[in-house]
Formats: sequence, C-alpha cells, structure tokens
Amino acid sequence: MRLAKGDRLVKGGKKVNSVIWAACENVRYRFVCYYWRSDGKLKYVGCTSKDYKDHSGNLLGRMANYLQNHREGATNKNVFDAVNLLLEHVEVEFGRFHFDSCKVGDRLFTYDQVSGDGDLTYMIENLLIGFYKSKGQCEWNR
Repeated sequence: MRLAKGDRLVKGGKKVNSVIWAACENVRYRFVCYYWRSDGKLKYVGCTSKDYKDHSGNLLGRMANYLQNHREGATNKNVFDAVNLLLEHVEVEFGRFHFDSCKVGDRLFTYDQVSGDGDLTYMIENLLIGFYKSKGQCEWNR
C-alpha cells in the first residue's frame, strides 16, 4: 500500500484511515513481518507475533495500534509521527514480507510455518532488522 506525498496518517479508526484498513483487513496469515519504506530504503521492520482479538486479523490489529494507541510504549507514536514527517516530502509504502522459504542454520522454514508461529515470526523480524541495519536501513528500529 502506498501513501502519496502530502497524505497523512490520522489518529483514529476505519472511518479516517479507510485505505490502510482495507489493505490490512483481509490479510489472513496469522503472523507476518511488515515494513515501512521510502525512497527505496526500509525505515522500519516490525511483526505481528501475538493475537489481536478485537480485529479481523493480526496485521489490522497492529496497524490499529499505530493509528489509535499512542499510550502503550513509544513505538506506536514514534512510527506514526515519522511516517507523517516523511509524507510531507515523499511517498511512503507499507507492506509485508513474503518468501517461499527461509533457511536459518540447518533448518528450512516455509512461509506457512513462520506465519503460523509467533516465535518464529519474531525470530525472522530480528533477522530482517539485523540484515537491513547492516545496510544502513531500519533507522526507526532501535
């Protein structure tokens, strides 16, 4: 999903963020790794590694936290503010990682295995963050 230069994230739910809601509400993989990207560089990598019972899917639940919940930790507000700051100048893309399989050590994991296990998803998130940080990206990840 691409947000155009000049767009803004608005604090609130589906009515004020219908494009984001539509992009996330039909993702049926239980756990996913996602990113925020601009100018060809990843700014942030995150994941859904727990269940959000109040939403139709975990990615939608996670996005709802970015858009509605700025009390629980600094990450939600920091990413929300950073996306809006970028949108003043450039397009921003939100997406999710997808792969056929991923080899870690001597183990091969399929996407279906990872997306069904929150611990595996969290492990992949950390591998992605480390990899992209080594390339000078993921500046919003601490």
